[in-house]
Amino acid sequence: MSPIGPIHAAIVKRLNTLLSRSLHGTAILSVQDPIQLHDYSEPQPDLAILQYRDDFYAQAHPVADDVLLVIEVSDTTVEYDRDEKLPRYAHANIAEAWLIDVNSFTIEQHVQPRNGKYLMKQIFERGDTITAQSVALQIDVDRIFE
Repeated sequence: MSPIGPIHAAIVKRLNTLLSRSLHGTAILSVQDPIQLHDYSEPQPDLAILQYRDDFYAQAHPVADDVLLVIEVSDTTVEYDRDEKLPRYAHANIAEAWLIDVNSFTIEQHVQPRNGKYLMKQIFERGDTITAQSVALQIDVDRIFE
């Protein structure tokens, strides 16, 4: 894994702040923590929005059924994230995944997982507003890339 660069880290911090405000205690925001997809796979997405639980998953890592939205922030790993990680999330039936491409200032929204891939992909760029389909969340793309 390549080290996380400052722009990547800044976007994760910015999203942490924006999403925490938007979720208002209705879901749990997980930052660079593991999610268990199956016995041999525990990726650590940059951010994941999880179903709310009073114990904050103290007994075990969240599993795919707990994940409402997973977000990968990519600068040097765009192809790997798109070609390797997103299919794993789709295969685990995670309803929605965002791939934030730091280099092109775009967000790919992937929804409708089936047979290891997402059937729908939409690309958002500066000036657009992205609305999550799996959780009540709407963000201006410009806020992410400030």
